[in-house]
Amino acid sequence: MSKIITSFAVIFATLSVSACNTTPSSTSLVYISDGYVQCETPAMSLDMTRSLLTEVGINVITSHCAHIADLAVISMCGAGGTGIHLHEIASQDNNKATAAGFDNVSKLTEQSLNYEIIDCEL
Repeated sequence: MSKIITSFAVIFATLSVSACNTTPSSTSLVYISDGYVQCETPAMSLDMTRSLLTEVGINVITSHCAHIADLAVISMCGAGGTGIHLHEIASQDNNKATAAGFDNVSKLTEQSLNYEIIDCEL
């Protein structure tokens, strides 16, 4: 009987230690509009949108300027553009990013929209 109890204790201890050594969480790609409004508001810089995440305690792994591809935009003062900023973050921070005004790029896919990474113009 003591061998069975010892075996269970060893298995339990192994599982407990394994749970502490899980691999790092996966990452997610979130986006936000660059805020450009024709004739009115210049686009925000990539650093500005990155700081929206870091200010709420989210570590940003990588960042890119991009635009929503194959989307027609009317040329008219007051209309927006297709510019977005992409930021790679830990998946565990998705809810905090959403609260800060960001969406997961999966929302673009759900709407049959694609994006292309471009050089930042600012």
